[in-house]
Amino acid sequence: MRILLIEEFDSAPVPQALQCENIAFDMVPPPEEDEPFVFPEGVYDAAILTASDLSYSRSAKTRARLSLIREEGTQIPILIVLPHPSARDRARLLDAGADYVLAEPFVSDELAAVLRALARRSPAIKSEILTAGDLTFDRGR
Repeated sequence: MRILLIEEFDSAPVPQALQCENIAFDMVPPPEEDEPFVFPEGVYDAAILTASDLSYSRSAKTRARLSLIREEGTQIPILIVLPHPSARDRARLLDAGADYVLAEPFVSDELAAVLRALARRSPAIKSEILTAGDLTFDRGR
């Protein structure tokens, strides 16, 4: 399993949990508000978007980013990780395009289980062999 981790702030819990569970991940900063974010199709099994808090402006920004990602046609499962979301916050994020919202604090087993569940539901057909020009990468090896 390979995960794309989009970090909104310097958060140690998510990368540490992924390392603890031996889950391969690539970490990137979030795009600027008006900058589109392109997810490489077939490379990642899921994406994690972290948010530092749920103040109104931050929550609205996260929802807008999710809506934009989904409007661009991205099918990758997206997990949102944030501290202490209310039921209303979770519902808004799910409506905006999240596939699951995980509350901090969490245990690494829970994060890994959610990622495995999201990867199982992924509708995308993933090729085991990726090719770009004369470069070939076998995901199975």
